[in-house]
Amino acid sequence: MKKLRFLGFAIVAIALIVSCPGTSGTPKASENTGGKVQPAPQPAPAPGESGNTSPDGNTPLGGTNDLSTEDVKKVVDKINQMFEGLGLGVEVTDSSPDAPITKETTPNQLKERFKFTKNPALADFLFDKFIKAALEALKTGDIPAVPDGAKAFEKLGLDLKLVDSKPGQPIKKDTTSEQLKARFTVEGDATAFDYFVAYVRMYLKGQDSEPTPSL
Repeated sequence: MKKLRFLGFAIVAIALIVSCPGTSGTPKASENTGGKVQPAPQPAPAPGESGNTSPDGNTPLGGTNDLSTEDVKKVVDKINQMFEGLGLGVEVTDSSPDAPITKETTPNQLKERFKFTKNPALADFLFDKFIKAALEALKTGDIPAVPDGAKAFEKLGLDLKLVDSKPGQPIKKDTTSEQLKARFTVEGDATAFDYFVAYVRMYLKGQDSEPTPSL
């Protein structure tokens, strides 16, 4: 049961669950390479720019609370701590630190205001994170079933999807990394900036006090 809870948390953690909808999109045609689904090649954003191209980039984020300048600083600090701990090499800077974020703010306005040193896609990273968590859980025995991470991804609202080619089947203790990679994939084009938008939206909805697993 402990192993099941551990892996369940891992699935939620790799989904970067923020308990609110974020930007979303339709997965693009991609190439499956050892379990990881590579998005179709796209031009890399220039240094300091985000790569958000969501069709709803001009739709207000909405919510119930505007964010004060103090709240904005808190969000940026938390995001930077998270990205640093993950070794993503991403740093976010606020070009208007004395301005609040209102419910009418759009993702494209966030893109103009907040600069990213780079904006990596998250699918490969999340896939590696999941494999490591599964192997750690298997050290103490079989995993009777893989918790369904679909709802976590649905709540997140990002363009990310964990796919199990053998749903409902257990994972044996002697399962190798290669076998896990053959069974599971993570699809989607969500980036670090997309997660930032989802995180800001959580604060605007007043959900900042809810427990949020680290990445």
